[in-house]
Amino acid sequence: MDTEKAIICKYSRPNQVYPDRRSQIAAANARARANRIAKNSIQKKLDKNRNTIKNLLCGKPDMILSYDFICGAGLDSHFFTNFSIIDKIKQLTEFYVYDYGFMKVDINKIKIFKV
Repeated sequence: MDTEKAIICKYSRPNQVYPDRRSQIAAANARARANRIAKNSIQKKLDKNRNTIKNLLCGKPDMILSYDFICGAGLDSHFFTNFSIIDKIKQLTEFYVYDYGFMKVDINKIKIFKV
């Protein structure tokens, strides 16, 4: 990072990297900002998926809907936070988006649920 290289102190002890605490905090903030910017697009998609499932459920514990309807509502099934294989033989897998989840029930049916 260019910000870090510019504030490194070369005239002090070898174990001291920053000239003062303010420079150290500025470098840490720059690293954190770059990290947030890198993750921002994925985080937006995960938040949209969570809100889509939450709005479709309307307080119900689970619901079975068509795949086309769920995709039309805004769910992107390629973005999820975790998954769990329920049955390897039947190829049943639950996908989780934070505290909500979805799984394929039939060829064109998806079950959405609250964990």
